[in-house]
Amino acid sequence: MIVIPLGEERTEPDPLVPGNHLIGKDSDLSPEELWERSRGHWPLRADVAGNHSHVAYQRNAKIVLVAKIGRVVASPSPNKIVFEGEPLSDEDPFARLLVGKASHWHRPHYLTDDELAQIITG
Repeated sequence: MIVIPLGEERTEPDPLVPGNHLIGKDSDLSPEELWERSRGHWPLRADVAGNHSHVAYQRNAKIVLVAKIGRVVASPSPNKIVFEGEPLSDEDPFARLLVGKASHWHRPHYLTDDELAQIITG
């Protein structure tokens, strides 16, 4: 699994901070809207990211969304990727294990099985 930390919640982009920023509040967005706003353009290697089946998004040190990766495609931006797939529903057992759990990564991270287990067990 890959964990992607999202930027601070805001109502407009911060021109001084490069990178991806989610506009709006997580609580106001459906899982599908959060997925559409968060699925790319990440500075990850496509060959490594393509070996993972799920991506989790973290905000304010908690997992806010888990999605199944269908495929990884190259972004129009150099050395970046976009995830294609779909968010897991709130009823999905895997999402229920992870959403709301603490996660403290400061940049995209490929989780080991032990790190995933630590997130699940808290």
